[in-house]
Amino acid sequence: MPQPVVGAPAWLESTLNVTAGRDPLGMQTITTDRIVPRLVPGVLALSRRARYLSFHAFLLDDYQRQQLTPSNSGLSEFIKRREYELSLAIQLCPNGCGSQPVASVGRERTGPVVNSGLAAFPRGESVKSYLGGYGLYYRTPMVDFGLVAPRGTPLGEEEKPTPVDILWQPDARAAALAAAFREAIEGTEYFTGYYGGTHDIPREVLVEYSERACLCRLPEFPGERAALAEALLVPSPRQVAADVTRRREAFAFLLWLAERDESVVRVTEAFRRVLWDAHEHGETGASPVLRATGARWAALIAKEFMQESVSSLWRGVCRTGLAAGQAGIASGEFDLLMIGPLVDQTVLHPFEHEVAVGGETGTASFAAAMTAATSGRSLEDVRAWAVADGSSLAGLGLLLVVHGRIDSMGTQPEGWAEVSMQDGGRQPGLARMMVWLGEHLRADPTVRATITWLVRELVIWPHEAIAYSKLPESTFRFRWESGRLHFFDLDPERFGLTDIRRDALGRLGVDIGLLDWTTDGAMPTGAGRALVAEVFG
Repeated sequence: MPQPVVGAPAWLESTLNVTAGRDPLGMQTITTDRIVPRLVPGVLALSRRARYLSFHAFLLDDYQRQQLTPSNSGLSEFIKRREYELSLAIQLCPNGCGSQPVASVGRERTGPVVNSGLAAFPRGESVKSYLGGYGLYYRTPMVDFGLVAPRGTPLGEEEKPTPVDILWQPDARAAALAAAFREAIEGTEYFTGYYGGTHDIPREVLVEYSERACLCRLPEFPGERAALAEALLVPSPRQVAADVTRRREAFAFLLWLAERDESVVRVTEAFRRVLWDAHEHGETGASPVLRATGARWAALIAKEFMQESVSSLWRGVCRTGLAAGQAGIASGEFDLLMIGPLVDQTVLHPFEHEVAVGGETGTASFAAAMTAATSGRSLEDVRAWAVADGSSLAGLGLLLVVHGRIDSMGTQPEGWAEVSMQDGGRQPGLARMMVWLGEHLRADPTVRATITWLVRELVIWPHEAIAYSKLPESTFRFRWESGRLHFFDLDPERFGLTDIRRDALGRLGVDIGLLDWTTDGAMPTGAGRALVAEVFG
């Protein structure tokens, strides 16, 4: 038997967990954490099916009715099992809902089970996460809507903390949601014979359940639909009044845009184009509320255009650094080996134009050429061109066009500043970036000087600071070591834009009867037009 070597470790464990991480420059968080909550309070990216609100209200109500263990641990198992069974039913819906892109919580688990052809299905849980899909996607909105008192909320005259999530008692809105879903399913064989049980559930029982409980069946239950619309859009004592106002404005603005182009509800590019063009051309009309709402959303879109510019610079830096080899780039070689390749003389082709640009081109001259080449084009089209081109110079061109468009508009309507002034922890927001760029341009720099400034300020320093803050999660694409900038081959491509709730607003709007799907998008219903008139006058 070999003798152990004294002093040698029996095992080693890495101190670093190498991962690509998210938001490598800290720009996406400005949208996700600072802006979107102001524009669409209480609506998460994946809280996009209204009937899950009434379904989860029913589960919370039933858990309390049955006087089950008053803890969120017990509630978690209860919810995940019921979500799994609903997901099975949705996968079996005769309307084909199982194949829809937004189907059900737990679809990744129930889809293969249903496709196996079983005649009866064993019990399971929707997801691994604590409190299931309720905890992941719907708990926060239901708390924000004033429907749920989360665990730890002081209740009663003694203000004793509740040990488990419950519906607010008494609250007519929460009770109405729970009652409406119960009424929809209480006559099914699933509810009378299998709900809460442990036996396998026959396929035909779940098919019958789907005909009452599937997300697509909500229009067949007008009382439940009306209760959901009230929960989302009608002020109540347990909701923050300003949040309800902003949520109403967000839905009404999407409906207003859909009247102009039905594709905005389905296609993010169309949403950005129609929204920005309406703002840039002053088409939001005489309503002060509509103008302010449009300005807030337009500031978000302009910030996204700015982010696309920085993403192009990021891609250029990462690719150039990796091409330099394992030795990295010495600080004294930075201008030659990093900036040089980014600003090599080239000819850009924005649309049918040619724009010659290189490191010694004056930035103001480049901006003027880009302005002329993109005149009459939607800023969304300019964004798409810059992303398709992919180069750092195209990214700079987009940033200069964005700056020029905003500058030419003069004083912005009320609402613009509220969003444009949202900065990140390590990145400027839209307003600050536009001021910085304006000051930089007044010094009449070359393109080389501008790219160098942007790379150092928006790419190199922020990424290192963010990556160091995440240790022991190693998300470095590059870092300075002993005077050299070393690069790591870890997803060097551009980072995408963040979810701005267009899809969630559209799907929720359809669910609560504000929109009707069309072949190319969705159009406002009578109820939707009434909301637009009520909100914007």
